Amino acid sequence: MKKVMLDTNVYCRPYDDIEDSEILRESIAIFKIMKLAINNQIEIITSDLLIEELKFIENQIKRNAILAHAQLLSTIRLKIDSSVIKLADRLETFIKDYADALHLSVAAHGECSFFITCDNELIKKADKIERFLISQKYTLSIINPRKFVEDEKQ
Repeated sequence: MKKVMLDTNVYCRPYDDIEDSEILRESIAIFKIMKLAINNQIEIITSDLLIEELKFIENQIKRNAILAHAQLLSTIRLKIDSSVIKLADRLETFIKDYADALHLSVAAHGECSFFITCDNELIKKADKIERFLISQKYTLSIINPRKFVEDEKQ
């Protein structure tokens, strides 16, 4: 079974302005990803970092709904340890946001096959990041939710 980690923005995307056609298409893809998890076709991994980030959502209703999704859909919750931090420190050369570096490092250490994100900056840098991770003996694909769902159909 494929292990995937969802970026914080993936959990939040269905609560964004779905009048924007791209956000709507990504939201639909995310619901399809959730269905894959519910049907035990993929395994969703989460981390302490993700849960902490979600706690910063100001709107309480939105925060509670997203936290519930994250906790119900995930089968494993990974912790951040010194080896995760070490890899994140090295990933920071490719990524501006250290939290993103930590997310990717946790996903790599958790042996996830995919890190699904709506972050276009990460998607643009995916090839470089993936090549670096391969050099460190990790295989992790960074992918947009729509592309993930399209690939799963095939």
